[in-house]
Amino acid sequence: MTENGAPRLAENLACGATDAELDALEAQFGFSLPVQLRELWSIHHGQRSEGNGFAGSRDLYDGAWALAGRNTVKLFLGLLRKEDWPDAGITREELASDRWVAFAGRDSDLLFANAVSGRVFNCVKDVPPVQLVAESILEWAESYAAAVVADDYRVEEGFGNYYLQYVGHDQNAADAEAERAAAELERYERETPIATQLSDALAAGDDDLCRDVIGRAAPAHLHACVELLLAATSDPKRIAYVLRLVLDQVRLTPEQWSAVAEGGRLLENNAIRNFALARMTQA
Repeated sequence: MTENGAPRLAENLACGATDAELDALEAQFGFSLPVQLRELWSIHHGQRSEGNGFAGSRDLYDGAWALAGRNTVKLFLGLLRKEDWPDAGITREELASDRWVAFAGRDSDLLFANAVSGRVFNCVKDVPPVQLVAESILEWAESYAAAVVADDYRVEEGFGNYYLQYVGHDQNAADAEAERAAAELERYERETPIATQLSDALAAGDDDLCRDVIGRAAPAHLHACVELLLAATSDPKRIAYVLRLVLDQVRLTPEQWSAVAEGGRLLENNAIRNFALARMTQA
């Protein structure tokens, strides 16, 4: 995270709790903490402050936050107990247990572990409201770390300075390809003469692109582009569509204005038709 644009998420981690502090927490919970949660909290006992969460969009909880989140955990377990959701992945023993500890969360979106089995579940406003995500806290941590290393997360603003938003490896690859394509398009438009761009667009049969190219043409090159278009097609509908953004800038013969007016009629665009008829009369 420090090397990839998210140092605050690491800097915000708190120091580890002592054995005495963890023993006191167990007394408050009324049961032994999952072994791996004790190990996690002995390394980093949550975060220094709320926001800049370490666990994706969630804050890494300390014992105080975990104690405060008990009612939310009970609420979602209560919802699960009212209906049978086999895809939740929870056992009967876990469902009947009240020994649960939330160790990461954002509002009511929690990660919590069963203190008996050690398994980790999502607590979300979804169906089912509780879902198995890992067989242990260690498995969850290793899976999360592997996803971060694989660039399945990206830095987004919010929840403090920023947080990590899961997008998946495929989405990151798609974003990278989109950025590459945008950069290539910017280079092409910067380095390629406008007449060549229009020729390429005409060859591709892309009227939207033809319209955009002519719309970007400098006044000194506009007439040449119009001549190129008129040489490539005699379809009045296509001519009117491509020239619609620059009609007030072009110089045409009466016959060409007549073609534009007919194209406006075919496009059912009275503004184009009337403008072309007026220019035809003036010409």
